Amino acid sequence: LPISCWLTMNATGTRLYTGNTMDNTIDVFDTTIATAPVFLQHVAVKQTTAGSGVTSLKFDPTGQFFYALSNSPTSSSLHVFNVNADGTLVENVNPLTLPVPSGNFPLGIATLQK
Repeated sequence: LPISCWLTMNATGTRLYTGNTMDNTIDVFDTTIATAPVFLQHVAVKQTTAGSGVTSLKFDPTGQFFYALSNSPTSSSLHVFNVNADGTLVENVNPLTLPVPSGNFPLGIATLQK
């Protein structure tokens, strides 16, 4: 079973997203009925380095894109997902390797609209 370490919700509060650090995955739940969440999706982020784990989650201001960081002992990557109409995620592009020194781990994601 995945161990959820990072949590975020969509702007309307109808979807819960969990970042599962230990297995480098994200789960999506329908929370329309808050007392009875429904599992929708378990998605593995594209692997960049062995031992990577999801560490941060964030939507862009439009809610159309979802971002996740994954960190390993030697590298960090930014993953970009398209958000489907039902709230599920699709990682259509390869992750971006972030230029951080080995052993350093970015935490947190900020988004803005230009």
